[in-house]
Parts: sequence; structure tokens; C-alpha cells
Amino acid sequence: MRRRCGAVLFCAVGLGWYSGAAGETPAVHALPGPAVPEGLGVNIHFTDPRPGEMQMLAAAGFGIVRMDFAWEGTERKKGEYNFKPYERLLAALEPHKIRALFILDYSNRLYDQGLSPFNDVNLSIWYDWHDDGKDPKDGEHHFGTTLFPYYKDREPVYDAKPAFLAARTLTSTLQGFSFNKRLATSSSQDWVLLFSKGSEVRLAVWSVAEKPQALKIPASPGKFRALSHLGQDAGPLEAAADGLTVTPADAPLYLIPEPPNEMLSVAAAWERAALEYWLPGAPEKSTIALRLKNPLPRELRVVPNATAKGGALAPGAEATWEAQVKLTRGDAPAPVRFECEVAGLGRVAQETTACVQAPLRVHLMPLKADGVTLTIENPFGAPFKGTLALTDVEGLQIQEPRQPVELKDGEREKAVTFPCAVGEPAAYRLGAVLLDATSQAAVLTLPPVRCALLGGFPRGDQALAYRVVPDGDGKVASEQTLAVATPPEPPPLPGCGVLKLTYRFEPGWKFVRVVPTKDELKPLEGQPKALTLWVYGDGRNLSPRLRFVDSTGQCFQPAAPNLDSKGWRAVVFSLEGHDAGHWGGANDGKVHYPIKLDTLFLLDNGSKQKIAGEVFLQAPAVNW
Repeated sequence: MRRRCGAVLFCAVGLGWYSGAAGETPAVHALPGPAVPEGLGVNIHFTDPRPGEMQMLAAAGFGIVRMDFAWEGTERKKGEYNFKPYERLLAALEPHKIRALFILDYSNRLYDQGLSPFNDVNLSIWYDWHDDGKDPKDGEHHFGTTLFPYYKDREPVYDAKPAFLAARTLTSTLQGFSFNKRLATSSSQDWVLLFSKGSEVRLAVWSVAEKPQALKIPASPGKFRALSHLGQDAGPLEAAADGLTVTPADAPLYLIPEPPNEMLSVAAAWERAALEYWLPGAPEKSTIALRLKNPLPRELRVVPNATAKGGALAPGAEATWEAQVKLTRGDAPAPVRFECEVAGLGRVAQETTACVQAPLRVHLMPLKADGVTLTIENPFGAPFKGTLALTDVEGLQIQEPRQPVELKDGEREKAVTFPCAVGEPAAYRLGAVLLDATSQAAVLTLPPVRCALLGGFPRGDQALAYRVVPDGDGKVASEQTLAVATPPEPPPLPGCGVLKLTYRFEPGWKFVRVVPTKDELKPLEGQPKALTLWVYGDGRNLSPRLRFVDSTGQCFQPAAPNLDSKGWRAVVFSLEGHDAGHWGGANDGKVHYPIKLDTLFLLDNGSKQKIAGEVFLQAPAVNW
């Protein structure tokens, strides 16, 4: 309850912000501004409030109510509307200056074939105003900011829950204040939010760390008044020369400087860094700049650092902080930190993230007869011209380690093959670097990848090291076989065995798993990143998956795109927990190494329809 004082609801369709008495033409307002509590509202389920209910709702600081506008009930015949219940609600809201956000839901059989309309109106609302019942087993009965029982002859008419007290504290403490910026601390798990109203500033501080530690909040010497998230006096605090020390909890602590704090006034006047900046990638360089206008009636002396020149700053004068950013063309964001240190007052910092505008990604594909293939993914379709060069090659005889690359405007993927003599290498290693048009500057690097083929794919009459097992609903009949076979088309890696998986499913939830029969095939040493294999699909649109188990017994099931076409394709399963369901063991979604292979290949009949077919598997390999 302390962490979630009210649930956040995303509203898809709004009819508008309305106020006005019944019988009048309602006034339509703009969306709320940034000042507290303009954007704070609560969800209700009534059009006729009980006596005393509106007074208590207003006392919490809620200035908006979100209410379903039941379209099907309002317009039962085309062009004929019954707004009377909503007019009564508007009349009840008007004395308290509460606005209504009516949500058009959910559809009307008279329009759009009964489908729901949509647009892009976003709003956060506390859900719900009061509990909907008293059943301890019904979650819908416990979302409220107040309890369910209503006391007609009492004030307040409902018993407040902690969420109600938290809302009232937030709205009263930050009344008229707007979010200014997040101040960076030594831990990303600690949150220090600065709010401002004119020359006044206030702070909201909390931590999401499992065991919060004391943190130093940037502030010049001075006293502070502290309030808990429920409005209780948390005692006076005093900042020393090196800042204000507090130990945050998992709920907000509000800090009010008394008298005004000069360092926090400077922090509020410093331009807020955006959450992220989208910048060109290598070889381009970019600059992120933040300005500060001295808000104090005296001169400040800015201490120089990596982003600031420093020097004296007269009252009302401006200074600029600049960070030079050079991104690769990869999609990994880069952290950027700005620090503003003022002599005699202290140091404040902001952090942001730099993201590349048009990233490229390089992936190593499974080995095949004509050589080593890497794919360059270009999700934004931006043109590129350069060179792809292999590095750190071991175990392969590459004929030419450099290949020209050109991605035309709108081209989203390019396969680049490096010819080499391929027999049946048990293991090999290589990396890659993508160079710009001059072939001198690196724009993206693929760190060396070690690959090892899994054993157990036999030839001829050798014993199988894998078997196929049915799974899913035990009452749904199925037939499945696994055997060495010749595929309809030549396999990608001649000389390596091919397994044929045949299946026949009756209607219902059913899938089959290809599992190792030998224990030595199960452990996967170290921290592998992916398992790849060649799959000949049958175009039946079944879902390929894999299963592995970590050291805690947690099972992961990564997935690959459905087999929606016939022919050979490279299938890549992440072994890092990405795009994977998980259950059992720690059940935290984090891979705890070492891991073991549970199912090399799982084929799921997601349609649950009667179906039969066959797929072929070859050359499974693990990448580190």
C-alpha cells in the first residue's frame, strides 16, 4: 500500500474536461497544467454521489473525477441521447470546482460494427475512489482510497485508507508547485524530485532499494521541515556544508526548506535535462547543453568541471554546461552526467541518456556451406555505406575478412557472407567491426563470439541422442516421431546430421518437445548468450521455442518467430532471459548461472486446431 497509494490508469478515449451546472452549456477546458494538484484525479463509479461524498473527495485534493461514459446506454437509438445522469453528476461537482473526465466506453453496436473507437488522450488517475465491497478474496473490492462502508450521518462519510491520506498530503504539500527536475544521487535507486513555485522549492524523496542507505541531498546549510507521505511530522532536519543527510524509505518524504535554500534555488533555476536525447551515431559528434541563469541577488562562482567552464556569474547572468557525446551506431544508450558546483553552496547533478537516432545491429548467423554470414539490422531504414570486417577469427579459414556494405534508403536488413571452407568445425570464434565509408572509423563493434556445435545429431543408423515427448493437455491425442532423415532441400551445413520431427495434433492445447537423452548434452558451461539452429519449416505457422533451467531450478522458455513458410531458416533463441517466459525456482526473470538445456526444440500448436506436418532440424550451436 505504501508503494502504490493508488493505481495508475491509462485512459484511451476522453470526451473532454467539463464543468458547469445542469441545463447550462458546459465549459470545455484544456488539459491540466503541470502544477500540483491540477493533474490529480480519482476514478468513480457513480453519477449520483451520496451526501458528504463530494466534500470528502475534495478534501483529498482530487480536482478531477474519471467516470465511464456508457455509450451504449446513452445512445440507444441513433441520434437520440440521454445525458441526464451525467448532468446530475456535473451539478454535484460544480460547487467543489471538480472537473469531470468522461471516458467514452466501450463501444456501441450502432457504430463501427460494434468496435471500440480510439485516439491519443493520456491521463493518470488514482483508481479507485472507494472500495467496491468487503469481500477479502475479491481484488476489485480493495482498490479504493477509502473503505466501502458509508456513514450517512457522519463526517467524513467514509473511513480513509492510507491512499487517501497520501493523496491529501501530496496535494496540500505541493499545492501550486510543478515538477522541476530529478536530482542525481550516488544510487539510481534513490529518487530526489525537486518541485518549484516561483522562488519556492520543495523536495520529495524516496528509495526503491531493498535496504535503503543514507544519502546526501545537495543543499546549502539550512533547516528543513519534513513530512511523511501520510502527513505526519517527521521532525526538523538541518543541512550541513556538504548537504542534507536523510535515509529514505519506500514512500515519499517531503522536505520543505525553512528559510529558502540557496543551493536548491540554483538547482531549480538550472535547465532541466530531458529524460533522453536522440542523437546521430558515429562518426558524428553531438553536444547537449544546459543553461543556468543566476537566480540569487548576489554573484555566484561556478567551479569548472568536464561540462562547465566555471567562473563568476553575476545576478541574472547565464552560464552554459556542455557535454560532448559520440555514440556508436549500436542501440545501447549512453549515460550523460552534468554537475553544477557552486563555491560555498555545494554541488548538484543531473543525469540523462543519449540514444542513437538510427541504430544498426549486427548478428552472427549459424554456420552454413557457403561460409559465415552476419546480418546487419537497420530498423529505421536509414541509408549507410561502409565496410564489415571480421576480427579475432579462430577455427575458420576465411578467404576475405572484409566485405563492402551498402544499405539503401528504406532497406532494413542486409546479409553479408564471408566465404570459407566449411567441413564440420566443432568450435570457432570471431568478432566483427562495422566501418564508415572511409573504412577508417568504427561505427559499431560486435565483440568476439565463441560458437560450439552441439553433439547428438547422428548420421545413418547411429543411436539418437534426442527424443521427442508430447506435452500440453494430456487428454488431447497426438502422434509424434523423431528420426534421422533427408530434408526436401539440401541442408545448410552438409556433413552434419539432420533430424526429422513429424507431428499430428488433435484439437486442443498440445505441443511436443525434443529433449536430450544424454546427461552430457544438458549442461551449458559459462554464461552462453544464444542457441542457434537451422530449421526447415512446413508453413503451418506453429511456434518454435526452447527451454533451459538455471541453477535455482527456474525454467526459461524463449521463443522465435512462427514457422509461417516452407524452407530453411536460421532460428536464434536467447539464453539471457530475453523474450522468455519463466517459472519455478527463483522466478525472478534473471538467469542464475550455470544453466542446463531442458528442451532443444519445442513446437507449439498455438491455434489449438487439428493439424499435422513435419519440420527438420540441423546444426544446433551455442554462442558465448
